[in-house]
Amino acid sequence: MSALGSFVVRALVGIALTFVTLVFEIVLAFAVYMWLAINHEDLFGWMVQQAGGVLRWAAERIEVSYPDFAVQAYGTLLGELGPKAVLLLFLGLLASGIIRLVRWIVYGMIRRAGLGRGDGL
Repeated sequence: MSALGSFVVRALVGIALTFVTLVFEIVLAFAVYMWLAINHEDLFGWMVQQAGGVLRWAAERIEVSYPDFAVQAYGTLLGELGPKAVLLLFLGLLASGIIRLVRWIVYGMIRRAGLGRGDGL
């Protein structure tokens, strides 16, 4: 296989793996969100309250920093986001971080064992 063909195949595999990872991150975030809402209502309620505090804090920062933009920001972005949406965003970020950490650890173990190509798999 030529160098260009090898590059194209590796690029396509990389894109496919990135897409699969993204879908897995979204599904994991939804699953954790639903599990918390169904099985741990008190913890879920507390987390929603904390997310609401973060949302209020962001709104205050926008009002102070950009007073001319505050009405537009609230009407478009902040008005659409509720505390549950912010909580889901945070859970997605947490899921993404955990998945990428596990992937980094596994790849490091493979490289350390001498099984990888040495160029990031």
